Amino acid sequence: MKLRGIIILGSILVLFAIIHFSSGNPQKPKKETAEKSGVVYVPVLEVENKMRNFFLESYGQLSAGQTLDIAFEVSGKLREGSVRLRPGVRFSKGQLLFEVDAEEAKFALSARKSAFITMLIQVMPDMKMDYSDEFPSWESFMYSIDINKPLPNLPDAKSKKLNLLLNQRNIFAEYNNIRSQELRLEKHKYYAPFSGTVTDVYLEPGSIVNPGVRIASALRTGDYELKIPIRLEDLAMYQQKGRVDVLDIRGKKVGTAQLVRVSDVINRLTQSVDAFFNIEPLSGVQLYNGMYVHIRLNKESYEEVMALPYLAVKENFVRIIRDSLVVQVPVEVVASFPDTVLVRGLQNKMQVLVNSSDIIVDSVKVIGIPK
Repeated sequence: MKLRGIIILGSILVLFAIIHFSSGNPQKPKKETAEKSGVVYVPVLEVENKMRNFFLESYGQLSAGQTLDIAFEVSGKLREGSVRLRPGVRFSKGQLLFEVDAEEAKFALSARKSAFITMLIQVMPDMKMDYSDEFPSWESFMYSIDINKPLPNLPDAKSKKLNLLLNQRNIFAEYNNIRSQELRLEKHKYYAPFSGTVTDVYLEPGSIVNPGVRIASALRTGDYELKIPIRLEDLAMYQQKGRVDVLDIRGKKVGTAQLVRVSDVINRLTQSVDAFFNIEPLSGVQLYNGMYVHIRLNKESYEEVMALPYLAVKENFVRIIRDSLVVQVPVEVVASFPDTVLVRGLQNKMQVLVNSSDIIVDSVKVIGIPK
């Protein structure tokens, strides 16, 4: 029993010692925390007064200023022009792109011109007898007709009676019919109205084409248009400036743009209108149809100002760190934006608290952490 009592007593003493030491050790950390409680770290911005530019930016996609669907007004077998057209092939203004076989139309036109000469031969005796003063000009006209060339211009019929005679013999009507047929013959060839690039080809040479059937599509190269949505509150500034910079998706300037027209229809969801710009690329810069770009307009410029977050300024005052203490200094608010305030009156290298509403005890030491 004595041994058992000694063991119990020893256990109690050991347990008491453990409790005593565990309750005494935390005093040192409390002391260290108290020492550190006199220092506060706050985010700050270091003042750098300089020229500040603010831009209006908007994004859009380049589109060709002029597109072309190639089609004929006549029917026949399609022939290749002076260049074999494929998607991506470039052509020059005035180059023959396609033509429709016109041999049959040429023969029919030549036959009609021959019949017209016969009609003139039949009316010439009456004209020589009754209108001798006008006969030489009409005779010269008749001899100048070449069935393989366009008809020359008709001479003037000064006499009203001569006009009636020519109308009675269908001279004027047949002349106009032939001229109409000549114009239609010209429509068998399709010449490029501008320099451009083929985008699609729908029919190959050898195909039979009908009037109005699309053969190929092309777009004009070097002439691009940009449609940009602009907020109503910014529209007046774009109209005042007129010309803006054009940048690619990497922010590199690739050209300038001139505002040419503004839609009078507003987007009800975004409260913006579509503005259209003509693009003038920089020398040596290649633009492409469908290329994404953005425009940039220098909205305003301010000299020797500091840009601060909206929360850093309160009632024309900011708080700075001076000799490890927070002090309040007045500033001149030059301009305000949704998330930025431009101010004057601060010296370079000053440290401004990012949030002027932070509660800091005056007696503590403050250390700024630059953002």
